[in-house]
Amino acid sequence: MMKAFAEDGIEIGKLKDGVHALDWHLDARFFEAFEGSLIKDGSINAALILERAEGVFRASLHVKGEVKTSCDNCLEEIPLAIQNDLDFVIKLTDVPAEDDTDNEVFYVQDNDPRFFVSQHIYDLVHLGLPLRKTCVDPGNTEWCNQDLLAKMHDDEQNDDEDGNDPRWDKLKDLFK
Repeated sequence: MMKAFAEDGIEIGKLKDGVHALDWHLDARFFEAFEGSLIKDGSINAALILERAEGVFRASLHVKGEVKTSCDNCLEEIPLAIQNDLDFVIKLTDVPAEDDTDNEVFYVQDNDPRFFVSQHIYDLVHLGLPLRKTCVDPGNTEWCNQDLLAKMHDDEQNDDEDGNDPRWDKLKDLFK
Protein backbone atom coordinates (compact mmCIF):
# COMPACT_ATOMS: atom_id res chain seq x y z
CA MET A 1 0.00 0.00 0.00
CA MET A 2 1.10 3.52 -0.67
CA LYS A 3 2.10 5.67 2.26
CA ALA A 4 0.39 8.95 1.41
CA PHE A 5 0.74 10.84 4.69
CA ALA A 6 2.96 10.49 7.72
CA GLU A 7 0.15 9.82 10.21
CA ASP A 8 -1.08 6.67 8.49
CA GLY A 9 1.53 4.30 9.91
CA ILE A 10 -0.58 3.55 12.97
CA GLU A 11 1.45 1.54 15.44
CA ILE A 12 -1.41 -0.66 16.53
CA GLY A 13 0.89 -2.98 18.46
CA LYS A 14 1.39 -0.23 21.05
CA LEU A 15 -2.31 0.42 21.59
CA LYS A 16 -3.83 -0.89 24.81
CA ASP A 17 -7.12 -2.78 24.96
CA GLY A 18 -10.08 -0.43 24.57
CA VAL A 19 -11.35 2.12 22.07
CA HIS A 20 -9.03 4.48 20.20
CA ALA A 21 -10.11 7.29 17.86
CA LEU A 22 -7.92 8.86 15.18
CA ASP A 23 -8.82 11.51 12.65
CA TRP A 24 -7.26 13.39 9.78
CA HIS A 25 -8.12 16.29 7.52
CA LEU A 26 -7.15 15.57 3.91
CA ASP A 27 -6.62 18.06 1.10
CA ALA A 28 -5.01 18.20 -2.35
CA ARG A 29 -1.65 16.97 -1.00
CA PHE A 30 -3.23 13.67 -0.04
CA PHE A 31 -4.67 13.03 -3.53
CA GLU A 32 -1.47 14.18 -5.26
CA ALA A 33 0.42 11.38 -3.48
CA PHE A 34 -1.55 8.81 -5.51
CA GLU A 35 -0.31 8.54 -9.07
CA GLY A 36 -3.07 8.85 -11.67
CA SER A 37 -5.73 9.91 -9.17
CA LEU A 38 -8.98 11.09 -10.74
CA ILE A 39 -9.47 13.42 -7.79
CA LYS A 40 -7.01 16.30 -7.67
CA ASP A 41 -8.39 18.34 -4.79
CA GLY A 42 -10.79 18.10 -1.92
CA SER A 43 -11.47 18.67 1.72
CA ILE A 44 -12.13 15.37 3.48
CA ASN A 45 -12.33 14.48 7.14
CA ALA A 46 -11.42 10.87 7.85
CA ALA A 47 -12.05 9.19 11.19
CA LEU A 48 -10.87 5.76 12.31
CA ILE A 49 -12.25 4.09 15.42
CA LEU A 50 -10.22 1.09 16.65
CA GLU A 51 -11.50 -1.21 19.38
CA ARG A 52 -8.80 -3.57 20.58
CA ALA A 53 -9.46 -6.82 22.42
CA GLU A 54 -6.77 -9.55 22.69
CA GLY A 55 -4.79 -8.68 19.55
CA VAL A 56 -7.85 -8.22 17.35
CA PHE A 57 -9.08 -4.80 16.30
CA ARG A 58 -12.60 -3.99 15.19
CA ALA A 59 -12.18 -0.95 12.96
CA SER A 60 -14.63 1.55 11.58
CA LEU A 61 -13.43 4.06 8.98
CA HIS A 62 -15.60 7.04 8.06
CA VAL A 63 -14.93 9.71 5.41
CA LYS A 64 -16.96 12.86 4.85
CA GLY A 65 -16.31 16.04 2.91
CA GLU A 66 -16.10 17.41 -0.58
CA VAL A 67 -13.92 16.57 -3.58
CA LYS A 68 -13.41 18.33 -6.88
CA THR A 69 -13.74 16.20 -9.99
CA SER A 70 -14.74 16.53 -13.66
CA CYS A 71 -18.43 16.82 -14.51
CA ASP A 72 -19.68 14.08 -16.83
CA ASN A 73 -21.82 16.63 -18.74
CA CYS A 74 -19.60 19.65 -19.36
CA LEU A 75 -16.14 18.37 -18.24
CA GLU A 76 -15.63 21.34 -15.90
CA GLU A 77 -14.35 20.76 -12.38
CA ILE A 78 -17.22 20.58 -9.88
CA PRO A 79 -17.46 19.99 -6.12
CA LEU A 80 -19.14 16.77 -5.00
CA ALA A 81 -20.10 15.82 -1.46
CA ILE A 82 -18.66 12.50 -0.25
CA GLN A 83 -19.68 10.35 2.69
CA ASN A 84 -18.78 6.69 3.08
CA ASP A 85 -18.08 4.08 5.77
CA LEU A 86 -16.08 0.86 6.00
CA ASP A 87 -16.05 -1.65 8.84
CA PHE A 88 -13.28 -4.25 9.01
CA VAL A 89 -11.10 -6.30 11.33
CA ILE A 90 -7.33 -6.11 11.86
CA LYS A 91 -5.57 -9.16 13.31
CA LEU A 92 -2.05 -9.28 14.69
CA THR A 93 -0.23 -12.43 13.59
CA ASP A 94 3.30 -13.82 13.43
CA VAL A 95 2.68 -15.35 10.01
CA PRO A 96 1.89 -12.96 7.15
CA ALA A 97 -1.32 -13.77 5.31
CA GLU A 98 -1.31 -13.69 1.52
CA ASP A 99 -5.05 -14.25 1.22
CA ASP A 100 -6.59 -11.26 -0.59
CA THR A 101 -10.04 -12.82 -0.93
CA ASP A 102 -11.32 -11.42 2.36
CA ASN A 103 -11.51 -7.63 2.18
CA GLU A 104 -12.93 -7.36 5.67
CA VAL A 105 -9.97 -8.87 7.55
CA PHE A 106 -6.45 -7.44 7.35
CA TYR A 107 -3.42 -9.14 8.89
CA VAL A 108 -0.54 -7.20 10.45
CA GLN A 109 2.70 -8.89 11.48
CA ASP A 110 3.70 -8.86 15.14
CA ASN A 111 7.30 -7.86 14.29
CA ASP A 112 6.12 -4.66 12.50
CA PRO A 113 2.70 -3.93 14.02
CA ARG A 114 1.79 -0.89 11.89
CA PHE A 115 -1.37 -0.48 9.89
CA PHE A 116 -1.31 1.85 6.88
CA VAL A 117 -4.71 3.41 6.37
CA SER A 118 -4.10 5.85 3.49
CA GLN A 119 -4.97 3.42 0.68
CA HIS A 120 -8.19 2.46 2.47
CA ILE A 121 -9.17 6.13 2.83
CA TYR A 122 -8.34 6.80 -0.82
CA ASP A 123 -10.43 3.81 -1.97
CA LEU A 124 -13.32 4.75 0.32
CA VAL A 125 -13.43 8.28 -1.12
CA HIS A 126 -13.49 6.93 -4.69
CA LEU A 127 -16.18 4.40 -3.83
CA GLY A 128 -18.25 7.27 -2.43
CA LEU A 129 -18.35 9.02 -5.80
CA PRO A 130 -21.63 8.68 -7.69
CA LEU A 131 -21.63 6.71 -10.94
CA ARG A 132 -22.67 9.81 -12.82
CA LYS A 133 -20.77 12.87 -11.64
CA THR A 134 -22.83 16.01 -12.27
CA CYS A 135 -23.65 19.09 -10.26
CA VAL A 136 -26.91 19.45 -8.37
CA ASP A 137 -28.56 21.64 -11.04
CA PRO A 138 -26.84 20.89 -14.40
CA GLY A 139 -26.57 23.93 -16.63
CA ASN A 140 -27.52 26.37 -13.87
CA THR A 141 -24.46 26.55 -11.64
CA GLU A 142 -21.39 28.72 -11.70
CA TRP A 143 -19.23 25.72 -12.65
CA CYS A 144 -21.13 24.71 -15.79
CA ASN A 145 -19.53 25.24 -19.19
CA GLN A 146 -22.48 26.95 -20.88
CA ASP A 147 -20.91 26.88 -24.36
CA LEU A 148 -20.44 23.12 -24.31
CA LEU A 149 -23.89 22.48 -22.86
CA ALA A 150 -25.47 24.71 -25.57
CA LYS A 151 -23.60 22.81 -28.29
CA MET A 152 -24.79 19.47 -26.85
CA HIS A 153 -28.36 20.78 -26.67
CA ASP A 154 -28.23 21.98 -30.32
CA ASP A 155 -26.92 18.59 -31.49
CA GLU A 156 -29.74 16.79 -29.63
CA GLN A 157 -32.36 19.07 -31.21
CA ASN A 158 -30.95 18.51 -34.71
CA ASP A 159 -31.13 14.74 -34.22
CA ASP A 160 -34.75 15.00 -33.04
CA GLU A 161 -35.81 17.21 -35.95
CA ASP A 162 -34.39 14.90 -38.62
CA GLY A 163 -35.79 11.82 -36.97
CA ASN A 164 -32.51 10.02 -37.51
CA ASP A 165 -28.80 10.57 -37.36
CA PRO A 166 -27.13 10.75 -40.82
CA ARG A 167 -24.04 9.04 -39.43
CA TRP A 168 -26.06 5.83 -39.11
CA ASP A 169 -27.57 5.91 -42.63
CA LYS A 170 -24.48 4.31 -44.21
CA LEU A 171 -24.57 1.50 -41.63
CA LYS A 172 -28.22 0.79 -42.45
CA ASP A 173 -27.18 0.13 -46.07
CA LEU A 174 -25.04 -2.78 -44.89
CA PHE A 175 -28.12 -4.76 -43.84
CA LYS A 176 -29.98 -4.42 -47.17
